[in-house]
Formats: sequence, structure tokens, C-alpha cells
Amino acid sequence: KNKNFLIKGLLGPYLRNSRSNDKIDGSIGFLIPKTIGNDTHHPVLCVDTTAYSAYFIDLYSLTIQVLYYMQQLYNFLSYSNLAIYLVQDYIIIALIMAYNKEPISFREYGHVISYIGTLAAVLSGIVDQQIITFAMSGVLVLSISNKLTTIGSILVTKDTSAIATLPWFIYVYINMARIFVGVYLQGDMVIVLQNTSSLIFNTIILLLVLQYKKTANKEA
Repeated sequence: KNKNFLIKGLLGPYLRNSRSNDKIDGSIGFLIPKTIGNDTHHPVLCVDTTAYSAYFIDLYSLTIQVLYYMQQLYNFLSYSNLAIYLVQDYIIIALIMAYNKEPISFREYGHVISYIGTLAAVLSGIVDQQIITFAMSGVLVLSISNKLTTIGSILVTKDTSAIATLPWFIYVYINMARIFVGVYLQGDMVIVLQNTSSLIFNTIILLLVLQYKKTANKEA
């Protein structure tokens, strides 16, 4: 029962059912299929490989960002939320691997091995840390891709009942704060560009969520 409670507590916000049996995750912008099993003795998750791969894309993105902030010797408070998201992804991926209803294939284990190997190579100095700066441009591309996926999903389904509004307000606020810090305190245009892009797309998503929730309330 304790294991089931732990899984529901950590994964519930990501995998809970909605009317369409799908949930759009605010942090990665992918359609994550349902569900968490109700067996209290043998908790079971049902997550397809697309969702699993999506978490790893998010994991790589967050890792690159955290390493970049560390490399630039920025104050931990300026990227503490990214570090928290990173730990959260570690836990979610571990739970999926431990309790997923479908067997985890070698490809999924390959994700873990390649991630650990790459991270070890960077931290040990085998890989030039300047590559991290270059990789930040890849993070921007991933971020735009994920946001476009989310926007497309909303426009197609016209249903935002499974999307909480508050997180998107928080994302917009964080983006604005990081732009301010990047311009006036850090003078880092890499961070400014990344967060300006995120601010634009997060604002669009927030407005869409508010609009469709307002429409749904009127119809109800």
C-alpha cells in the first residue's frame, strides 16, 4: 500500500485520467497515456514507449541546462527549480522502469546507459565542457518542439480539462524572472534567448488553456 501511495503521489499529476484518457504534461508537452493500476498489492503503471522516451528527452534537456548553470558558476538559486525537476524525472523514470505493466525493452535500458555514460564523460572532463554551451542551442530546439506539440494538441482536441492553469502562470513568471536576471545580472544572452522563446510559447499555451476552460464553463 505504501508503494502504491508513493507511485500515485509522484506520478498521479502526470498520468491521471481525464475525459479523453490523456494528460498533457506541462513540463514536457507530450501526450502521456493513462493509467495507474488499482491493485494495492502490486501497483502497475501503463506507460507506452513514447511517453518513456519523452521523459528522457526532458531529462537530457534539464541535465544540459543544470550543467550549463554549474559551468558558469551561477548561484544555485538561479537554477534550483531545474535541479528539482531533474530529480523528479529521475524518480519518475525509476518508477516507470520498476512498475510499468509492459516489459522495458533493451532500447529503454539503452537510454539509461547512454545517459549515465554521457553524464560521466562530461563530469570527468573527458568531454569538453564548451560542448555544454553548444548543446544549449539544442535545448532551445527541443523546447520549441515540445511547446509546439502541446499547442497543436490543444488546438486539435480543444480540450484543456486535463491541464492545470496555475503551472503555466508559474512558467511564465519564471521565464520573465530569468530574462531579467539574464540581462541585468548575468549578462548571458544564451539564457535570455532560451527564456524569451519559452515565454512566448508558454504565454500562448496559457492563453489557450484559459480560453478553452472559459468556453467549457460556458457550455456547462
